[in-house]
Amino acid sequence: PRYWLIGAGKGAGRWDEFQKNGEVRLGYSSKTALVGDVSGMSRDEIADIVTPEGGNAPVNDILALYQFASEVEIGDRVFVKKGRSEIVGLGVVTGEYRFEADEPYALARDVHWLASGDWLIPGENMLPMKTLTDITSKHDLIEAMLPLMIGSDDVVEGAGDAEPYTLEHAQAGLFLPPEQISAIVSALKVKKNVIL
Repeated sequence: PRYWLIGAGKGAGRWDEFQKNGEVRLGYSSKTALVGDVSGMSRDEIADIVTPEGGNAPVNDILALYQFASEVEIGDRVFVKKGRSEIVGLGVVTGEYRFEADEPYALARDVHWLASGDWLIPGENMLPMKTLTDITSKHDLIEAMLPLMIGSDDVVEGAGDAEPYTLEHAQAGLFLPPEQISAIVSALKVKKNVIL
């Protein structure tokens, strides 16, 4: 999965609403009007809508709108940030992009929230200021955030209800015969590592 960092309004003011409704939302208004449904639009088409006449293109906003509608996928992980040093939630995207014109944050996706809390990012990691950021390649940042939430008392009820991953699941996606997979699992239990 890809990992995304998203804001929830000023001071994460919309986080409670996101959590209650099992969703994450993105909103943007240009100086002239609310941006409409960006489904299927290219970045250039979005830029044409949100760039003020004679002004500079809001590059980060254009990218956020495009990625939210076109690149975020079901199964991706979403961290909700508060400011530049705090995380308040972690979830898994469960729904396709949708547009709800009557909402100020009109772009939405359903999310199964796994954890909720107030976690300060350790060390000198500072979170990006952008509203939506793909942090999949930021391994140090992800590795700093995930341990804060794993085993947390604030993990949302039902977060561990996922179906266990069994040998049958592994066999369906591998080119190895069942006997060889069983031998590898046995070796892992004894030696704690396997070279494939």
